[in-house]
Amino acid sequence: MPTPTDRFPRDVTTDGVTVGLSLMTAGDRDEMVAFAKALPPHDLLFLRRDITRIDAVDAWIREIDDGEIYTVLAHEGERLVGYSTLHLSRQAWSRHVAEIRVVVAEGMRGKGLGGLLTQEVFTLALEVEKIVARMTLDLRDRETVARSKASSYSDHRYRTPRV
Repeated sequence: MPTPTDRFPRDVTTDGVTVGLSLMTAGDRDEMVAFAKALPPHDLLFLRRDITRIDAVDAWIREIDDGEIYTVLAHEGERLVGYSTLHLSRQAWSRHVAEIRVVVAEGMRGKGLGGLLTQEVFTLALEVEKIVARMTLDLRDRETVARSKASSYSDHRYRTPRV
């Protein structure tokens, strides 16, 4: 029987830009560190860990290997342009709760990539009953988030954050 992770790798198009989607592995470590170092400093303030450091990305990869995190990467050509993560709760009594994080490179914002990455991690969350989404929003991104309310996941409760 196919699993949600069988969908990767594959190419998709959003706003006329083709991106390759894949699941993060240990081989993506250095590229992730470089991606993080290129992010605006404000974006780094809201990350769970300092992914500009190799040891922090190594810890992230261990959690992927342990099945605690799923991470979908988006590449435009050879360049990493965004990622989304699904963090499953570590406590046995709350494995039905997960947290989603999405980060998109500045040059790719406003092109629907964040919404696409959000939908991709939703497909990995089939057994999750409660999802917490954390994001920073530029003013232009409000419209993108609002559009995601009409996604195929309309049965999930969504509250537009105040900026």
